[in-house]
Amino acid sequence: MTEQKIFDQTFDIAWDCPLGDFLKTLEDFNLTLKSFIAEGPGGGNPTITLSGTPTNLSMFEFHIA
Repeated sequence: MTEQKIFDQTFDIAWDCPLGDFLKTLEDFNLTLKSFIAEGPGGGNPTITLSGTPTNLSMFEFHIA
């Protein structure tokens, strides 16, 4: 099996997302929270940077859309 490289990707998330639900979702998609900005530039919603494989990042992006 070919090992996938790890990439970082930044997302805006809803400010009212419960922390426990959010962390469980990251665990479900095998992603690591690298950084966050509590009031991001996208209208005040938090901005998060996640680390993971391209496949897992894409699946997470589809999940939150």
